[in-house]
Amino acid sequence: MLPMYMEAISRSDADLMVEAATRGIRAHPGNALHWRYRGVARQMLGNGLKAKGEDPSGPYGEALSDLDTAIRLLPGAADARLDRAQLRVNWAGARGTSREAAVARFTQAVADCDAAEKIDPTHARVWWLRGMARWNWGSLQSSFSQDPSEPLCGAFEDFGKVEELAPSRLDVVLQRSGAYHQFA
Repeated sequence: MLPMYMEAISRSDADLMVEAATRGIRAHPGNALHWRYRGVARQMLGNGLKAKGEDPSGPYGEALSDLDTAIRLLPGAADARLDRAQLRVNWAGARGTSREAAVARFTQAVADCDAAEKIDPTHARVWWLRGMARWNWGSLQSSFSQDPSEPLCGAFEDFGKVEELAPSRLDVVLQRSGAYHQFA
């Protein structure tokens, strides 16, 4: 799993990561890790654009392609599927994303997490990301006066599993608590 602090890497560092991973891909095109790391770095570039209210579609699209390649090269890699799920959740929340595209990305993120669960059901990130995808999907449905109960019930279950697997994850406990109070 990539360290959590990588989310805070500056744009110039993400650019350097893309360059380094690209060199790795040229030298070893069959190495899934190079593709995965470049996908994650491109996702970070897109996150930077998203945070500024700009369109992240370019870097997000490139990240998706890299992560797809990493998964094709190493189908048993749960982390690459989880990176792709995270990308889809981030992209679904980007400014200018249509409701239909957001719902599709949330459902694809859930499918990625389902596949990762089959590979490693004890990986807490599986349950956290799937809970976040379902939580955001349910919130989106609620904002359009649609029944959010199906994805939200799944989110509660997923957050509960994270509490079981990684009880020190206070952010999950707070997320579950907030979800409960908002939709109870």
